[in-house]
Amino acid sequence: MLRATQTTAVRTSLVLAGLSQFLVTFDASVTNVALRAIRDDVHFSPQGLSWVVNAYAIVFGGLLLLSGRLSDRFGARSLLRFGFALFTIASLAAYLCSEPWQVIAVRILQGVGAAAVAPAAITSVALTFREPTERAKGFAAIAIGASLGGAVGVVLSGVLTDAFGWRTVIACGALVSAAGLALSFAAPGPIASADRRTDWAGGVLATSGLTVLTYGIVTATDNGWGSVRTLVWFALAVVLLGAFVAAERRTAVPLVDFRVLGRRDVLVPCLVFAFIVAGQFGAFYFVSLYLQMGLGYSATKTGLVFLPFCFGTIAAVQIASRLVPRFGARRVVAGGAALATVGFLLFAPLPTDGPFITAILIPSLVTSVGIGMVFLPLPNVATAAVAPSAAGMVSGLLNTFRQVGGALGLAILVTVSAAVNTGADVLPGYRSALFVSAGLVGAAFVIALLLPAKVRTD
Repeated sequence: MLRATQTTAVRTSLVLAGLSQFLVTFDASVTNVALRAIRDDVHFSPQGLSWVVNAYAIVFGGLLLLSGRLSDRFGARSLLRFGFALFTIASLAAYLCSEPWQVIAVRILQGVGAAAVAPAAITSVALTFREPTERAKGFAAIAIGASLGGAVGVVLSGVLTDAFGWRTVIACGALVSAAGLALSFAAPGPIASADRRTDWAGGVLATSGLTVLTYGIVTATDNGWGSVRTLVWFALAVVLLGAFVAAERRTAVPLVDFRVLGRRDVLVPCLVFAFIVAGQFGAFYFVSLYLQMGLGYSATKTGLVFLPFCFGTIAAVQIASRLVPRFGARRVVAGGAALATVGFLLFAPLPTDGPFITAILIPSLVTSVGIGMVFLPLPNVATAAVAPSAAGMVSGLLNTFRQVGGALGLAILVTVSAAVNTGADVLPGYRSALFVSAGLVGAAFVIALLLPAKVRTD
């Protein structure tokens, strides 16, 4: 009876971990295809429409460090409950929206909820599963949930927009967050030895600095990287983040312990995450445009085309969970990054009349296997390297590097594409962007060689 109860608890924890990451990636992708319907119904200006996406991304990226540390202070369970509850309420409020500012407010609240959930989910796995095999299962659930969330979000966005309208697109995440809230009892509570003091000053500086940095990045493609406006935002971000670093060095219980961040088994996974996601986010943005503008695919068909990538990632996560104990995280991550680089190079030609199998399917499968092999080991390496009381901080760092990397990568690739395209033909710019994307992922391969040979547990 006891064993059955323990098995049920483990399964519940795995489902909770997967749901958490599913929600974060689902909500980041589900609104993209619905943007046109939102613009027409609520009468967004062309400039204002981008804030349906940017409002979520900026708030989410800005709060990750603070949320990660709060999960150390008050427990992953409390942060998950807060995040799921807020996300559920905000999502349902979409049905009340009739003005642009109301839609943006909903997206901001969703970003706050997601920022609480993302690092708390990794913290929950790190604290619940301490045995290496079980930890691998926990982080596999996170990787699978993230892959499914992104794919399902893209597919459902077109389907739900056509069938039920854009409000249902924004609100449908409430079903996932409500399920997560119901399962949040399985997450660990606060650690008895955790210091309950909270570095609120550091939290304000970090959140402000990261928010300003993310804002500067996502608007740089419109304002120009060398424009006065962009440079002012970046300068302000440097000042705020510099003040944050100075404040943390004088704080007894810092938001970020830079001695921990400076460790190879923490910093290297963060950097690999940043470069991998920088390449992936940007590449998929241009592949999606290529499918619709170059090949004439509908929104729903474009979403369905990404399903092989989803299935490939899930298979790769399962494979990686078996390879890491045998060959070590460094070899698996480096091998995955190399494979993903090849996959993006296979995507780069973007033929106007190429067969689906060679132009889309094979590159998708190669890339997905590589990405899946990278995503599984990194959180395991980083969180296993620190004491349980610092797992939330490391989770926040991983998510922050990933979010900023994705925003920066997309902005860089959009700039590259715009610089290459001089006429009506957009494909040369798309191809150049994909080659740069492959270069970013190739940089992740080089950095991955610095990972420790074995996962260390303190």
